[in-house]
Amino acid sequence: MIKKVTAVALSLSLFAGVGTAKASTEHKVKQGDTLSEISNFYGTTVEDLARLNNIKNVNLIYVGDVLSIEGRTTKKQESTAGVAPKGSSVSDSELDILSRIVHAEAKGESFKGKVAVANVVMNRVNSDQFPNDIKSVIYQKGQFSPVSNGAIYERASDESKEAARVALSGTNYAGDSLYFWSVSVPHTDWVWTRSVTTQIGTHVFAK
Repeated sequence: MIKKVTAVALSLSLFAGVGTAKASTEHKVKQGDTLSEISNFYGTTVEDLARLNNIKNVNLIYVGDVLSIEGRTTKKQESTAGVAPKGSSVSDSELDILSRIVHAEAKGESFKGKVAVANVVMNRVNSDQFPNDIKSVIYQKGQFSPVSNGAIYERASDESKEAARVALSGTNYAGDSLYFWSVSVPHTDWVWTRSVTTQIGTHVFAK
């Protein structure tokens, strides 16, 4: 079953096909971006990105830089995992609540960790196992502790808002993870039935 979801309209024109269509666009570097991650997302290579943008040190890019992208699309790019499907829109209220759950769950985490929390929410929106929209996913009973303890009502930081926008625009650090938990919190046996995908900061991500 294909789920109908609401998500942000991508400013990048992605993508017409799998493995064959040419993608020609620009990418504005966000905090936490690396050339490796950018090249993987757009189906190109670090070498091609460096050549096209006259980058001498591939380990050094700056927030705000606008990179020219030419490459081939991939299945990974067309996947909805952790990002918003192309051609739809997110309301201000949805962006606000996504930003607030990121703030509440990851206020002590890195920018990358904040983006990953937003990725998990969007993975759930795109999964048949969970509700079909951001608000319903976040307020689903028993899923996010900030909803039960009231932390969800705290105003999101600017960094959390940016992390939510970055996640919606296509950056995915959580892969296809549907869950995350803190290494410092006691766990039930249930968490060990999950397949761990990565750890970012103090959060373990799993599917």
